[in-house]
This record gives sequence, C-alpha cells and structure tokens, in this order.
Amino acid sequence: MGIRSFEVQKLVGVTLLFLIFLAGFPGSGGAVKPGPTSTGEPEAFRKLWAPVAGLRFFATPTSEAVPMKARVYRTSFFNADTQYIWCEMCLNTKAKLDHPVSLIMWVTWQRADGTESNQSLVFTIPPDLPKPCLAGRWQDNRPGGWLPGSYRVTIQIDDIEVASGNFEVFQKFFKEKLDQGSENHPDQ
Repeated sequence: MGIRSFEVQKLVGVTLLFLIFLAGFPGSGGAVKPGPTSTGEPEAFRKLWAPVAGLRFFATPTSEAVPMKARVYRTSFFNADTQYIWCEMCLNTKAKLDHPVSLIMWVTWQRADGTESNQSLVFTIPPDLPKPCLAGRWQDNRPGGWLPGSYRVTIQIDDIEVASGNFEVFQKFFKEKLDQGSENHPDQ
C-alpha cells in the first residue's frame, strides 16, 4: 500500500504542477489578463466614432440661438453687449448609424472669480450627420451680469472631460476709451 499511495501522491503532484503551468504562475503576469483598457472616450463617442473637432464661443442678446452661418465666434466679449454666451462643441463623426444616439453633456462654467455654475444638456444626434455641433448657453444672472475677467468652460460626457476652452469679458468702458483714442490718432 505504501507504494500505491506514493504513486497517487506523485500523480496528484504532477497534475497540480501541470495545472499551475497551464494557468500560469501567480504574480508572473503570464496568465494574468489585464482588465478592459479604457480608451478615455465616452460610450456615445465610441458609438459615433466621434472625436471633438473644436469648442467655440459666440454671444446673443436673447436666449434664442442664431443660425450657424450668422454666428460670430470669438473669445472676447464686452459685458454691456452680452446677455448670453454660448459654447459650441463640434464633433467629426465617422459612423453611419441607422438610429439616433443620445448624448448627455455636463457643462461647467467657471467665472473669473473662481465660482462655478453647472448645467446638464441632453442632445440626440440624428443618423448620418457628419459634423454635429452641440451648443449650450449661459447667462450670468448675478448683479452686474458678466463681470470682467477670464472664464473657463469644461465639458464632460460620462465623467470624462472631452473639451475645454477660455473666453474673456471686458468692460464696455475700455472699448469706448480705445475708440476715443483712435479718434485722436486718425492715421491708426
């Protein structure tokens, strides 16, 4: 019986070694499969094959959007002329979809003094739209409205930052002084 038990132990040991060899040694990394790699893209972007083409800003006196051809894009605005500032994020889609794709954007507007306002925007992108541009507006409702300084806009989708940009707001006083200065120097 001693020999048979030795053979069984040897057979069990060889089997265990074989199984360990097939599975890989712990910590060696050979058999450890890495988790799914994140592309750093939101799920909707993967469906659309849509990188961000750009983020632009424009202003309107009312809450109504103007047609794209009538928009004047800039990164500086005068506080007296501006009621609403819009951010517009355009995508380059490569997908040919047969159904619309929903997209939820979280937009953070950081004021010149560091305070923030947030908004959630929901868009439905129709199929076969090669370059959708998604726009959201913001009106600074604090007393004095748009205070002079630098503002920053950050857009997140699925908790991933996909675009950010800056714009400046100036006081109308500076524009009037500049205009007066150019009147004194007609050759400028």
